[in-house]
Amino acid sequence: MKSWRGIGLIVCCFTIALVTLAFARPGYQANGSADHGRVVVAGDKWGDNQGTVGPTPVPVPGGPSVIVSATGNGQYTTISAALVAVQPGTTILVRPGQYNEAVAINKSVSIVGDGPRDQIVVVNTIPSSNTFEMNADQVLLRNLTIRLNIGTNEENCHNAIQNLRGYLTVQDCDVTGDSCAAIESGNEGTSGTFQRVRVHDSNMAGFLFRDGAAGTVDDCEITNSRYAGIEIRANANPTVTRCRVLNGRQCGILVGTQGRGMLIDNEVRANGGAGIEIREGGNPTIRGGVVSGNVYQGIWVYRGGTGTVQNCDLRGNGRGAWLIQDGCTVNASGNLE
Repeated sequence: MKSWRGIGLIVCCFTIALVTLAFARPGYQANGSADHGRVVVAGDKWGDNQGTVGPTPVPVPGGPSVIVSATGNGQYTTISAALVAVQPGTTILVRPGQYNEAVAINKSVSIVGDGPRDQIVVVNTIPSSNTFEMNADQVLLRNLTIRLNIGTNEENCHNAIQNLRGYLTVQDCDVTGDSCAAIESGNEGTSGTFQRVRVHDSNMAGFLFRDGAAGTVDDCEITNSRYAGIEIRANANPTVTRCRVLNGRQCGILVGTQGRGMLIDNEVRANGGAGIEIREGGNPTIRGGVVSGNVYQGIWVYRGGTGTVQNCDLRGNGRGAWLIQDGCTVNASGNLE
């Protein structure tokens, strides 16, 4: 009997020690927030205090799943055929291959690349269509290479990914499009999470948020956009954190026509215009991060733009840190100029 009590005492002490170490690690606070110096971000994901990003419909182990294989080694040879057949909540595993289709999603599913991302390519060449078009409550796209290749037509724009309704999660994808934006979220109530997404060589914006759309863009890289790397307009209000917006032909980030947004700890470099443009009632909050090496100003505010800019490094831009047009106001503090 004494030996069992001794074992119980050892287990109890070991458990207490583990809990003590967890609470003692740097950056941890009992309220679930982590102090990053300039920004306090809620949550604690991946052991690095990344923040709360929304209701990701992660595939459930043991849940229903089907296999799509271009070579015929699955239940379906196209993603579209699988979507017609499966029930909501299904995980569609996509094997390596090229899938030439425009995929319209009207049910809550997870579409997950099953293999090396660069070998799982979904490309749309059908005029007047998006590569992936979401119109469902919750959709997950993960580990896919997504291409739109329908040619430039600014009067009939389409996107590599278009979210019309619901909550869209995109993780670990490589996305480009030659028509309009690579990724567009539009309409009031539309939201989503975009994590570790590589967006490049877009004919217009890399990300476009419009018409009241929200969402979180975290740890993404947006490069070589023809227009803004990220555009926020028409009452859209996303949060953009820890992203790299690089080498765009015009500005890095554009906030206009009553767009808002939280821009936190981003790197905006080497764009052909200003790093960040704010205009026409745009009113973002910009905290932390680096805006540097852009051809024009770090931040250009004009035509009724406003905003809050705190604790940013605005040094090293071609025409200085700021250009604020008469009549525009910016709440600025703690910036390096």
